[in-house]
Amino acid sequence: QLLKPKNNVHYVVSGGGGQTRSTHWADNTVFAATNYGFVWVQLNEAEMLVQFLGRDGEVLYATTIPNRQ
Repeated sequence: QLLKPKNNVHYVVSGGGGQTRSTHWADNTVFAATNYGFVWVQLNEAEMLVQFLGRDGEVLYATTIPNRQ
């Protein structure tokens, strides 16, 4: 799950084990999925790349979040 930022904090929720559970979209939801997978994050001085990947490695959703210094 990726939630809209609150007070300039971006919330990424990822569960890597166990079983799937249902999720719901709310007003603050940017992306949500209930299938198996994981989150991949790449950071540099300017930005953070966040990719939500499915169990086979396919990109389900990706976004870039700029660094706000």
